[in-house]
Amino acid sequence: MVKEYLLDGFLKAKVRAPSPRHVGVQPITIGFDRRTGLFQHPNSEVSFAPMVAGSEARLTFAFGVKEAAWNRIASPVRFEVWVEAGFRRHQLFAASLDPGRDEADRRWAQAEVDLAAYAHKKVRLILRTHVDPPGTTNYAWAGWAVIEVEHVPVRAGRTRSAVRSPIRGDMILITADALRADHLGCYGNTRVRTPSIDRLARDGSVFEQARSDTPVTPAAYAGMLTGLHVPRHGIWSEWGSLPRRTPVLADWLAARGYETVLAPSEAELQIPEAGFQTRFQKFLTCLGQPYQDGALTFRSADRWLQGDRARPSFVWIQLFDTHPPSLPPHPFSSQYYDGDPRDPAKALQADRMGRIRGLECLLEWDGLRAGIGPGPLRHEITERLLATAAALRSGSHLGPDLVSNLRALGADAMRGMSARAFADWLEPLALRARTASVPDELAGWILDVMPRLREVESEIIGWLKGVVDFRFPLAQYAGEISFLDQELGKFLDALRERDRYDSSLIVFTAPHGEILGESSVPLHHHALRECVLRVPLIVKWPAGEGPRPEPGSRVRSGFNLVDLAPTVLDSLGSPVPDGLDGRSRWPELLRREEWGPVLSPAFGTYSTVLAACDGRFKLMRALVDSDLDPDWVRKAGDEVLLDLRQEEVPMRDVSQAEPETAERLGVFLQEWINRAGLPTTEPRNSRGT
Repeated sequence: MVKEYLLDGFLKAKVRAPSPRHVGVQPITIGFDRRTGLFQHPNSEVSFAPMVAGSEARLTFAFGVKEAAWNRIASPVRFEVWVEAGFRRHQLFAASLDPGRDEADRRWAQAEVDLAAYAHKKVRLILRTHVDPPGTTNYAWAGWAVIEVEHVPVRAGRTRSAVRSPIRGDMILITADALRADHLGCYGNTRVRTPSIDRLARDGSVFEQARSDTPVTPAAYAGMLTGLHVPRHGIWSEWGSLPRRTPVLADWLAARGYETVLAPSEAELQIPEAGFQTRFQKFLTCLGQPYQDGALTFRSADRWLQGDRARPSFVWIQLFDTHPPSLPPHPFSSQYYDGDPRDPAKALQADRMGRIRGLECLLEWDGLRAGIGPGPLRHEITERLLATAAALRSGSHLGPDLVSNLRALGADAMRGMSARAFADWLEPLALRARTASVPDELAGWILDVMPRLREVESEIIGWLKGVVDFRFPLAQYAGEISFLDQELGKFLDALRERDRYDSSLIVFTAPHGEILGESSVPLHHHALRECVLRVPLIVKWPAGEGPRPEPGSRVRSGFNLVDLAPTVLDSLGSPVPDGLDGRSRWPELLRREEWGPVLSPAFGTYSTVLAACDGRFKLMRALVDSDLDPDWVRKAGDEVLLDLRQEEVPMRDVSQAEPETAERLGVFLQEWINRAGLPTTEPRNSRGT
């Protein structure tokens, strides 16, 4: 038996709907169960590409109405499955859901359809949603998920996935956004189950002290691909763009004969202006808006690797599942949590629940809820406002999340103006708010639009409504990790089945970690904490002639993500380009030598703060005033030296006890400030002396 996933073929499907926004692939949350599914607002129809049904064929699927619509929907939604064989259509399934009136319909409903009558025939499966007249389609946010056809293929013998390809020596980079190293079994975690990642670790090298140089996701990706630190590739914010003329790992491997492929899970990475899509020869479209789960992405990459190819491939598989706050699909949503998290008897740190944000702009604006006082706005806020104005004026799709949300909310959220006119209004006011008191017009607009943005946010984190147990979102983070591990295992097993695993160079890592309970603002990564900068890094080296590090080896020396590209190139026998910030560690790995701690820089979002770490101590210096991190409200020039063996909350400045360390790391930081052309401030410790 094999499974055909209908959602994978969405790009080839025929869609009939009132507008393109009525149908698409997106995350759909019902109860405590989020799935990447087919959103299909009535009245609409999706006809999938023809397929030949094998014997014992059956269609299974789930269907339901988004939880965010339950209290708004006015009419029942009818779900129908049809089959088209030849020139005739037959209805296979029909059911209606009315979650507005019937609580029993507030769920993912499961169904199965027998397709045995169509064995060995070419058929087209069709999904329809509609509202019977005189009903209204308002808030009829319907969707399907886990749409699968299981059957015995018509052609006997081995399935396509078992066919052995003559191509060997692929390079596969797998990145899991916001994945903490300390949540994996191979890094010592005994609670979160990660058997597939742990098996990969036993087959490769585990880097115990791998570090990112930034909490900014695209900047970390750029560092991996270019071997350059943030000031050299220039991405300081989440909407930064990779410079076209900066060479990347894909360019160097293409020159070596690799076919380069990007398989993203986030729609943002396929925006050409972001600069990542255009650096790869082949792009495997992300179907989801704004993202899709790793199951779709892994299957997309696997289909590519199964295909007829004349050259080895460099495939970057970018995953988003582990980015909180998020819900994994069933059964992972209940794997690490029992009971109802809304039960008052289970309340624990309930005050933290209200601080969890689903939109970055609201995370930065949280301190403005009580009103906007005298004085300038924080640097982070004005930077986002100015970038928003620039993107709205130019029509760019690359920009802060505020841009896409204002466009979706329409002119009412932009003072009744067009996007361009609103940008012309916003920019000068944001510039004034940088250095002077916030203009009344700007303050009024911010306070007016915040509730609208919270409505948008409610669809992202609505599943947390009423939750009083902070352990629940942490359990969902663990569940997402185990879900990703399961899908990674399927992907790696497929490589083994085709005799492609041993010959491939496989890198598994993350752009940054995540703050969970270490801060008074949980579930974000915009601070230079160790739980953010420390990342997992596992490298499974290819088998073949010549020496290789021992399987299961542990690397305890410091390793920066900017070292990844030169180390990979060196291991493949390719020249390492001059002028990189990263350094190849391949010679030491071959000699099984430890090179000890590495002095590493770290660069905060919007260039607000810089840090230097030597493995035991970390010095942080504020370049602008900021209270984004309430555990370190700082003025420009403030410094704090942390002993990494101690807890970071509350932050304990040890500079008085370690003056030589503070001096040494301070000199290193100043060199990077000068190199990047950043404003120089007189350093002072956290007590302002």
